[in-house]
Amino acid sequence: TGQSTERVLEDTRAHNELLIPTITEVLAEAGMEYSDLDAVVTGVGPGPFTGLRVGMATASALADALSIPLHGICTHDAIAHAALDFLPPGGGSIFLDAGTTINTFAELISQQYPQAQFNIVSNSLPIALSLAGNGVPDVQLLGGTVRAITQAVVGDTALRTLALMRADVAFIGTNALSVDHGLSTADAQEAAIKTAMVTNARRVVVLCDSTKLGNDYVVSFAPLT
Repeated sequence: TGQSTERVLEDTRAHNELLIPTITEVLAEAGMEYSDLDAVVTGVGPGPFTGLRVGMATASALADALSIPLHGICTHDAIAHAALDFLPPGGGSIFLDAGTTINTFAELISQQYPQAQFNIVSNSLPIALSLAGNGVPDVQLLGGTVRAITQAVVGDTALRTLALMRADVAFIGTNALSVDHGLSTADAQEAAIKTAMVTNARRVVVLCDSTKLGNDYVVSFAPLT
């Protein structure tokens, strides 16, 4: 029908008891019954183990009982698809940080906007190579030192280059997110690059899954406000 109905369960310890009643309420609000469903979609992680287990078990039972398809969606894929809505319209300039979710997002850009006139700047070696290899026409990889563990470019050369730039949107990854410590990561050099991207972008979009919420890493690179 093209409509969307949703609920958010704030009591994360009661998913097992509340999930089916909540699904029933959502269907009723949409004017539907279980028999109207064509498929069941569930998240498969990454995410908290108990919540994933409850969700996947419930989804599997529903799909089996209704004899309809069951589709699993990776959390990173869902976040990356949602982030597409924040691309600057009609092209523009974007910063792409390093990280697994950003990498998934970059792959979507190359698939869905292969000839779009985005001016892309990244500190991620695999992201830049992937975009260029898929024919995205304007990709700039920052110069500097490549960290082996993340293949992210860091250092003074990259920071000096970023200081001269301004992007419409920065798409940023994070290892942790909390109210008190903001966005944080383990490495000071990567944190410096993230801070520069955040500072020099008109808009910042953080791609973060639920496993990182409420956690703190050593180096904070941006506050939440």
